Amino acid sequence: MKRLLASITGTQKISVPMTIVGSGIAKMFVGELVETGRIVMKERNESGPIRPCHIREAYRRLRLEGKVPRRSVPRLFQAMIHFKESHRVDRVGQRINVEDMKFFNLNLMD
Repeated sequence: MKRLLASITGTQKISVPMTIVGSGIAKMFVGELVETGRIVMKERNESGPIRPCHIREAYRRLRLEGKVPRRSVPRLFQAMIHFKESHRVDRVGQRINVEDMKFFNLNLMD
């Protein structure tokens, strides 16, 4: 949980109370997801354990109600996306700058 909170907040120092709060929020979300899954089961007149289809429908409903936070790309992955956009790899495995590729492509077209 500490690693997850560190990636969300962008800091490496996560206190114990902060971890407890994060765990509590996650537990409440899972509880609401299960409750909504049970409601889905009752609406469909099904019994037994909750199946993945019930959880998916519950998640969809919670998202429509605005109870699921919007997902954003973690900072680590934003840096990786930027790196992928600015560099390409040729067949030999060497990195090529995109600007260099544009330069070479323009020269080939002349």
